[in-house]
Amino acid sequence: MTHTYQITGMTCNGCKASVLKYLKGVEGVSDVLVDLEKGEATISMEHQITTDILKKALPSKYSLSEKETINLFENSLTQSNPITDETKLKQLQPLFLIFAYLI
Repeated sequence: MTHTYQITGMTCNGCKASVLKYLKGVEGVSDVLVDLEKGEATISMEHQITTDILKKALPSKYSLSEKETINLFENSLTQSNPITDETKLKQLQPLFLIFAYLI
């Protein structure tokens, strides 16, 4: 199984190499890919490893958290939020005024 985590505190390639070394040292981790620009680590593991174990493997300079995934399609298709619908109408109000003026 593969999971992606946000890692803060990395500033250079030395930090990237350090994070890579510490995460590969965790029992059950089979592969680690660290992206310095995105501040992410993709970890392939043989069995489920909790984020607490991964956090403890890293020095205190770095912080690790699960990357949140947002499903935009699920929210927009299944739910209608009256508050956002109202603000959309308020945003379009100047356009309606322009059309009314032209007519």
